[in-house]
Amino acid sequence: MQLILKQIKVVLGGANLDTTNDKLALNVDITLTLTADTTGSNITINGVTGINYTYTAVSKTLVLSQNGGGNLAVAEVKAITEAVALKNTAISPAQGNRTATISYVDGNNNEGASAVATIMVDTIAPDAVDLDSAANVQNTSATTINREQLAQGIAFDASIVAPIATDIKQIKVLIGGTDLDTANDMLLLGLNQDIALNKDAAGNNINVVGLTGLNYTYDLTSKVLTLSKSDDTNFSATEAQQLMHAVKLKNTSASATEGERSATFSYVDEAGNESGSAVATTTVSFSPTLVITDSSLDTISNDAITTFTFAFSDDVSNFTKDDIIITDIGANSAIPLNTTGSSDGTINILGATVTGNSIKAGTGITWGTSGVYSKDGFTGNGSMSFTVVANNKALMAGLSTDNSNNNRDTLDYAIYARDYGQVRIYENNADIGDYGAYDAGDVFTVKRIGTEITYYKNGVLIYKSLTASTATNELHFDSAFANDNTEIKDITIKTEATLGDFTRVSDSEYTLEVTQLQTLKVN
Repeated sequence: MQLILKQIKVVLGGANLDTTNDKLALNVDITLTLTADTTGSNITINGVTGINYTYTAVSKTLVLSQNGGGNLAVAEVKAITEAVALKNTAISPAQGNRTATISYVDGNNNEGASAVATIMVDTIAPDAVDLDSAANVQNTSATTINREQLAQGIAFDASIVAPIATDIKQIKVLIGGTDLDTANDMLLLGLNQDIALNKDAAGNNINVVGLTGLNYTYDLTSKVLTLSKSDDTNFSATEAQQLMHAVKLKNTSASATEGERSATFSYVDEAGNESGSAVATTTVSFSPTLVITDSSLDTISNDAITTFTFAFSDDVSNFTKDDIIITDIGANSAIPLNTTGSSDGTINILGATVTGNSIKAGTGITWGTSGVYSKDGFTGNGSMSFTVVANNKALMAGLSTDNSNNNRDTLDYAIYARDYGQVRIYENNADIGDYGAYDAGDVFTVKRIGTEITYYKNGVLIYKSLTASTATNELHFDSAFANDNTEIKDITIKTEATLGDFTRVSDSEYTLEVTQLQTLKVN
């Protein structure tokens, strides 16, 4: 028996149908407004000629038929139905569901069972990945790991905050870093899923950190790991967080190399919208780091020698004292930032006042009219730190070898706190780049160790300079301000401790003499 079809009916609906801005498109040149009755005749739709249409606004019903009342072949019905499209050119289309209920009518006006097609309009990307629960979104983080941690596998970032979005379909992880070793580095998912970085890879229906039914793909060309669910459902906030914590860097090779690796995390929702990303940088260092946190060290006198005994969990017999970094030694006696002024140019305070360890710009301030440069500086290893009081004032502060003027262009290595809450880094008046947001109370540090300059926000590395500093050059605190009443506080210029006798007790235990030098501080 031949199937005779005369009409195609399409009834529009859905909880979020926007009759003002949503349209029906039959061809690229035919767009129907949903608020007005419309008819057309003898048009071509998707290659099918001689088609009439009637749209009734009250019922939101579109009826398509053959001109002259002829029959529609099955192939024609398919082609026409597939050509009926939803269209909306509004800048911010209403989010949510639209439906089309489709049915066919035969030559005796019998209407068949209907089918409902649903379109979810979603043009809003999920919130950006947040690497830390501190105020505001933290889109960078930095950690340093040793050989043992690298061999076991360690998370790029174990502090990622659970997302707010509820429609996360995929988690994307872009693997990179200046020292990524695709031949030997690998990804470890959870505890037992190794993924080599030198070839394409895929896994289906695997278990990771207690989460079952997970799929992954790794693309060698793009170096992107994509995580999703086998049943095509969305990740809950907790599942997304757990899974990102489970993405680890691993390398068990004897030829593993030091240096930076990074993972750039982002979310993809059901509609394919991708969130803002966040970059977690892991620095692999085979040199042990001795962190001294004993508060009693804050009171030792200048040039005092203290002996420490420390051990490592593996054999470090190949290391010397040159491989050790001493950090976190407390401040000793302070050398003040002289506020009396000087005719020889070694002290320069313009358009600002120094009170205690704070600096505040005056009024009528623009670049070049307010700045402070310290008489005292340091050679060798050292750092300067300061705290921002607000995030809506433009200022630069950092380290310089000289101060030919009070403008920002004389700062050699500078944190640039913008007046709209963003941080940039400038070196010798060259814009190095944007390094995320900042807020009132954030602490910035610029440090020189050896010839390397590094920048930190709240103790987290944000940039390592590509320009070496000469260790024998004396670096001074330097600053410049662009807005009235700009203020920074807790300004500290600190020299790093020096290492004395280094004695190997065993393959994994050493004693070390540490000499504490003066700390220079605005007071």
